[in-house]
Amino acid sequence: MMLPKLYSKIVLVTILCCLSCVYANAQFRLTGKVFGSGETKTPLAHVAVMNKTANDMTYSDDNGAYTITVYAGDTLEFDQLGYFSYKYFVGKITGPLSKNIILSQKKNVIEGVIVDGRTQYQRDSLAREKRYDKALGYEQTATIMSPVTSLYQQFSKKYKDLRKFQHQYADMEQQKFIDTKYTYDVVTEITKLTGDSAAYFMNTYPMEYNFARTSGALEIKLWIKHNFKEYISKPFSSTAIQSDSLQLEKK
Repeated sequence: MMLPKLYSKIVLVTILCCLSCVYANAQFRLTGKVFGSGETKTPLAHVAVMNKTANDMTYSDDNGAYTITVYAGDTLEFDQLGYFSYKYFVGKITGPLSKNIILSQKKNVIEGVIVDGRTQYQRDSLAREKRYDKALGYEQTATIMSPVTSLYQQFSKKYKDLRKFQHQYADMEQQKFIDTKYTYDVVTEITKLTGDSAAYFMNTYPMEYNFARTSGALEIKLWIKHNFKEYISKPFSSTAIQSDSLQLEKK
């Protein structure tokens, strides 16, 4: 009677060991969000999420959310310009994986000034290109050269995310350039709007990239002044302007 029981225990232990090995080598999806340090914990978009072990990479979306394939024992790195990188080790996996990350922002410490003739936007843009060179350099394989690879890249989530990121990156770069020309300070100077009213005005009258690229400071001021005349003629604007005036009086 002892042998069947002993045999059953050996079989059970063997099965559990096999399942443990399979589970340890299984592929999982790690999900989560990336936030910036601070009281508000703002979600960070376009954070590079790199699986250093598997040489894989993805990026957080506009809401800071990310998804990446991992195995037990993989090392991940979260990286974005202006923040300290964060490393995360994937330990023993026992269930669904979720990990929220908080990146600490670097303080701007100026140790010296190098005059190179480039604007701050140009220097930041070059730094971003260097940071995301792998994703920006991706081009889908031509169908004629390698039809199987081309089809895989067309329908694979990984490569769909890469193409989506490239479009998002181009839009982001254009908006960052617009932000160097169409600033809160300039709007306040021309319109005397402040706070939420100035932000609302800027959202109501967004500036096109081509106009920002080809226009000088005077043209931009005239453009703001022209749009402000239209803005104050609308019913909703008078209440906002009065609210700004009351806030200035209290100060």
